[in-house]
Amino acid sequence: MRTVPLDTLLKRILENLDEMIIPSLPTPFLRTQAIAVFSLLNNVAPRLEDRCDLVGVENRETRALLCQLQEALRRDQTLTALPQAHSLHISIVGWLGAGPWASLAEENKHLKQALSETIKATYDMEKEAPSQTLADVHRLIRTFLRAQLDRDLALYRPTRSGRMLRGT
Repeated sequence: MRTVPLDTLLKRILENLDEMIIPSLPTPFLRTQAIAVFSLLNNVAPRLEDRCDLVGVENRETRALLCQLQEALRRDQTLTALPQAHSLHISIVGWLGAGPWASLAEENKHLKQALSETIKATYDMEKEAPSQTLADVHRLIRTFLRAQLDRDLALYRPTRSGRMLRGT
C-alpha cells in the first residue's frame, strides 16, 4: 500500500469537501455540518504539518523563559528571603533538569505545567512582598504568552463559509 504524506491527504480532503461534497449537499443543515468539518480540518492541518517544529521552538522558549524568571527572582534580595522564592527556585531547577522525554509533546506538557506553577507562585509571592522584580517577571510572562498566542493565531485559516453555505 502506498502512503500519502499527511499534508497531501488533508489538502485533498479539504479540496473534495470544498469543491464536491459541500456544494452537492441538499440542505443548509447538512452544508453547515460539512462546513464545520471543513473548518476544523482547515485549522488543524497547519498545526499538524508544522507541529513538531512548533513544539520544539515552544519548548526552547519556555526553558529560556524559566531561566530568565529564575535569574530575575534570584537577583532581588527582598524576594530571596521569602521561603516561596527559595521553593520556586528549587522547583525551576528540577523542572529544567527533568527528562529525558519520550516525545516533544511530553516535554511540552511538563514545561507548560512548570510555567503554570511558576506563574501561580509569583502571584502568591506578590501578595506577601510586592516588588518591581515581580512586576517585571509578570511582564516577561505576558510577553511570552502573547508571542505564543500570536504564533498560534498565525496558523488560523478563516473559512469560506459564506460561499459554501450558498453552494457556490
